[in-house]
Amino acid sequence: MRHDIESKYYDEIFGIKTSHKYGSILDSELTFAGIDASKKILVLDAACGTGKIALNLKAFGSRALIAGCDISSEIIKIAIGKSRKYGFGNDTFWFRCDCESLPLRSDSFDLVICSSSLHHFPNYLDFVKESRRILKPGGYLAILDEPNRLGIMLVGLAGIFLTKFGEFLGRRAGSSLDQRTNEIMLDMQKNPKELETDAYMFTINELKRAGHMAGFRKVFTKAETFFSYFVFFFMKGFFPKKYFDRVYKEAYEADRRFFHHFIPDEFRATANLYCQK
Repeated sequence: MRHDIESKYYDEIFGIKTSHKYGSILDSELTFAGIDASKKILVLDAACGTGKIALNLKAFGSRALIAGCDISSEIIKIAIGKSRKYGFGNDTFWFRCDCESLPLRSDSFDLVICSSSLHHFPNYLDFVKESRRILKPGGYLAILDEPNRLGIMLVGLAGIFLTKFGEFLGRRAGSSLDQRTNEIMLDMQKNPKELETDAYMFTINELKRAGHMAGFRKVFTKAETFFSYFVFFFMKGFFPKKYFDRVYKEAYEADRRFFHHFIPDEFRATANLYCQK
């Protein structure tokens, strides 16, 4: 329901862009795990949204065939339109489904990618197991940009206060959704608790455990940002929109130059999980 409603301005809310630059960033994350997404492989973009993963990989020059699935039919319509707009209609395919029960053949995909979505899944382990089922032997599951619970807690007293304040407002106004979405959903539903969208927030060890429980033979993580995550989620409301890209870029550079030298992995704000079948 949430994504159906916000589909037409989803890219605006989350700053989704399609370009060679963003594709190169994604490619570098996969290369870290030894994944070559430039080859003619079969890829599933699970919980694809409007095609952030699929379209950026194609914009970077990947020769992969990429299928994107999402639980929102309206989001899928936007992804289809964008794939045609950017000229990737022949190499991308889109369908609606519940990612916890994938209607796909076993041992058929080379790579499954799920970005910034696992925490939305009520039965997340079902998705991890389903990913293993549809992967070929040696194939990879890459779960990218998952919020790390310990890292979120460490962003500082202001961050904790704002997080708790946001959670409080969320229970009163339809979870931590875009305000336009809040208003529409509250008109449709009288019980705001039904509108909450984040089922879990994992620690890095819990992410690893999910991979092992699903039966993957190789499981490892890469810890991500600290300071820039604070800026992105807790400070962007204080900066005019036209300056935010620059503010976030500077925060990200500060992460790389300074914070990564002394913040332990388990306390960084996001993590990538890589699992090989």
